[in-house]
Amino acid sequence: MIPKLIVVDLDGTTLNSKGVISKENKASLRKATEQNVEVAIATGRTFESARDFMKDIGITGHVVTLNGSGVRHIEAEDSLYHRYIEADLISEIMKINGVDRVNSYFSTSEKSYVIVKEREIYNSFPFNPALHEIDSLADLGEDGSNISKFLFSTSDNVLLENLNQKLKELALEAVYPDEWCLEVTAEGVSKASALAVLADELGITKHDIAAIGDSENDLEMIRYAGIGIAMENAMPSVKESAKYVTTHHNEDGVAYAVTKLLAGEWSV
Repeated sequence: MIPKLIVVDLDGTTLNSKGVISKENKASLRKATEQNVEVAIATGRTFESARDFMKDIGITGHVVTLNGSGVRHIEAEDSLYHRYIEADLISEIMKINGVDRVNSYFSTSEKSYVIVKEREIYNSFPFNPALHEIDSLADLGEDGSNISKFLFSTSDNVLLENLNQKLKELALEAVYPDEWCLEVTAEGVSKASALAVLADELGITKHDIAAIGDSENDLEMIRYAGIGIAMENAMPSVKESAKYVTTHHNEDGVAYAVTKLLAGEWSV
């Protein structure tokens, strides 16, 4: 059975290590839509970033943003769904011992901000002209009450895991997109929870969905989807949970998987 919806992660999945979508990946996703299969992006990025990548592919559709905090069609003015982190929890997060020693990113549905403590690791990230550098949470102004996702980044893995353990004591979700970063969203938020909202909107079930990803923030959606697909470069836990494993993100793994799906070779 060919899926009715194919959902792809961006970083480490659809994007190669240069942060670019290959022509092969673009062509395969366009072919899916030409065969009346819906294509959605599910990412930790903001709506604006996800929308731009979908336009780069040359298709239209829904994007799941900020690790499941939002769902929105790229041509819609309003979100189908959106969750925020409560103000009292934001205050508790910023009081955790060690937060003042890591780079802290804050994302609303439209904007992203960062407090930089480790300049070297900050500079190792791709330059983002839409990212606003601030000195403290107070600089967010009204956006301080619209935060949907935190990201903490540091070269100190022990410190990052200590933060992870402290965050687990709060009503929040925390996942590792890679070994240097920890992403935080509201309790119950994941790419899977957002896909359930999208599936209801499209009138389909989870068995009609194929999801492709590589990291811990993709784990729940790969378990949720009828066809869960991990990248060759995926974290071990993601590979273990997936039904299929495609090729590396630098070897057009999304194109390989989509070709298998459209041919009916990979199914529920």
